[in-house]
Amino acid sequence: GWKQEELADLADQAGRSTETVDISMLRCAGEVEKSYQLQRRGLQDMWGNEFWKSNSEISPLRGSLAVWGLTADDIGVASFHGTSTVANDQNESDVLNAQLKHLGRTPGHVVPVVCQKWLTGHPKGPAASFMLNGVIQSLRTGLIPGNRNADNIDKELEAFDYALYLSKSIQTTGIKAGLLKSFGFGQVGGELLVVHPDYLLAALTKEQLGKYNVKLQKRGIKSERYWQDTLVGNHPFVKVKSHPPFTAEQEKSVYLNPLARAKYDSKSGEHKF
Repeated sequence: GWKQEELADLADQAGRSTETVDISMLRCAGEVEKSYQLQRRGLQDMWGNEFWKSNSEISPLRGSLAVWGLTADDIGVASFHGTSTVANDQNESDVLNAQLKHLGRTPGHVVPVVCQKWLTGHPKGPAASFMLNGVIQSLRTGLIPGNRNADNIDKELEAFDYALYLSKSIQTTGIKAGLLKSFGFGQVGGELLVVHPDYLLAALTKEQLGKYNVKLQKRGIKSERYWQDTLVGNHPFVKVKSHPPFTAEQEKSVYLNPLARAKYDSKSGEHKF
């Protein structure tokens, strides 16, 4: 391919030269590798995750599902903000119902809806992060939590055929994908499609999967230790920073260097440059 041809040309030039190959030749080989990786990732995006982005006839939701060989029928749970207000509950249900109908989901194939606010109340910060954590847990366990306060569903919500409002938790045999909706009252709304990680892991080679599992085990051990230390009071769960990881003298050089990376300092327990 292109990479092999470029490297062969470099080797040929080095063979014709009477001088010892200098650092510039090695630098050229490095640039070839960088260019190859950029082209490779570009092709993967074009024919993989982003194949649908340049085609206005393919909706983002349909395209995102199709990347993994999924359709609207494979959405197994929907997470709503669920404010129990007239405007929000009807709006979220109406949008979900319209989307699934437009995408051709099989009639009668309902989606269990989780309304988070019955449990969390009104959060001070990013409500969608709570919802995302819940969807990930449902994908991992197959368990869809019920809305324990849903003892009197408004009749107006019966018009939305695809939405199923559970009052009790159900254990499924597995969830392929979940849809998260977070409609804000500042005229801002968002939606996330979360696909089960097995689809990504299945696309890895055996060697790549092995390396991933090693890293996953190490992260799991660190996470468990951090959680235990939090419970026994060794440190707070969230450590609020009082200063940036760089000094005043380092500030400009850090901002101007795209390759600048902070490293963890075990003595101070902070990241530093």
